[in-house]
Amino acid sequence: MDGRPLTFFSLLFHLSLPALSGDNPIPWMQALSTPEKAAQRAALESGAITLLDERVEAGDQVGLLGRVSRGPEQARSCTLKIFTADKPPPAWRRASIT
Repeated sequence: MDGRPLTFFSLLFHLSLPALSGDNPIPWMQALSTPEKAAQRAALESGAITLLDERVEAGDQVGLLGRVSRGPEQARSCTLKIFTADKPPPAWRRASIT
C-alpha cells in the first residue's frame, strides 16, 4: 500500500489438525515435517502458541473445524483473526466514535 508492502499475520484457534507429515494435505503443515522445523513442530504439537512463518495463499486449506466445549455445550468452531503490526494507510483506519 502506498508503494510499500504490508505484512499480515493470522491467528487461528480451535483447529483440528491432521498428523504432521509430508503427506499432509495442508501446505503449511507439510513444511513443518522437515527436520529444520523441528522446534516449531514440537511447540505446535504441545499446544503452545507458535510463530510458523509459513505463507498461506488464497484457496489453501489451513485446517479442519475443531470442537469447543462451553460447559455442557459442544460445537464445531474455528476462530480466525487477521492483523498487521504495520501502520495501515489512512483509508483503512477506524473512525473514532464519540
